[in-house]
Amino acid sequence: DAAAERVRWREWKVATVFRLDARAQSASGRAMVIDRGYVSWRGDPHEFGRRVHAEALRRGLAQARAVYVVADGGVWIWNIVADRFVQAQGVLDFYHASQHLWAVAHELHPDDEEAAAQWVRPLLHRLCHGQHAQVVADLSELTGEVARAENAYFQAHTDHINYARMHQQGVPIGSGAIE
Repeated sequence: DAAAERVRWREWKVATVFRLDARAQSASGRAMVIDRGYVSWRGDPHEFGRRVHAEALRRGLAQARAVYVVADGGVWIWNIVADRFVQAQGVLDFYHASQHLWAVAHELHPDDEEAAAQWVRPLLHRLCHGQHAQVVADLSELTGEVARAENAYFQAHTDHINYARMHQQGVPIGSGAIE
């Protein structure tokens, strides 16, 4: 009906493309991107991927020594990476990764926010400091519907969560540049 048509979800897909050497710091020390391109598309992921790839080529993809893609866990995004950016190192957005760990914490401690925080804080610390494999191993030992789903999520992104290495290389671990 007409009312349902008016409220149907139409997702915009958005990306920003920039070179790591096109970053600076504000007076407060906050990182800023000073030269970037944007791509937005409300349609199928394949066309969006083509457009992002074209923007990346325009900004020097063919000459890049290293390519990084920072994204959330959307399967369609990682399909674009596999199709269009095979040379890229993928980075799972840290904020999204932490949300998934918090989901497990809330399943384990549904009525106790402090207990949930006490459970999740060490995992977030390990995730940031090069112990991502241990976090994945810890998740694999848990039972529960949410824990099993999140374990699968982290298993799928094992190659995308070495945040310590990304930090050492000066690579953003968050998708704040587009958010």
